[in-house]
Amino acid sequence: MARSSAPPRKFSYYCKLSTAQKRIYDRSDSTTSLTLPTPYRFRLCVHDLHHALEADDRAKLQHTSERLAHGLCEVFGVPRISVRVLAVRPSRRWGELH
Repeated sequence: MARSSAPPRKFSYYCKLSTAQKRIYDRSDSTTSLTLPTPYRFRLCVHDLHHALEADDRAKLQHTSERLAHGLCEVFGVPRISVRVLAVRPSRRWGELH
């Protein structure tokens, strides 16, 4: 089956962005992958994440997810994000939170 060459659909707020903001949005939207430098530095964290998921240990999963996210933010030079691990994925009419 052939893939459509139609451009991706923009969010409704796109039309309200300034020209400079649209350039940033478009550049970000065109990024399809990132190369992770020094991936071995995350090996233990990914191992711990796997075991926390297997054990269904929400507290350990929270802590390990934060370690991973903060490490990735540091490597890519972006501000830290907050991570919340919930016992159940919330869903609404509009979809699910991931």
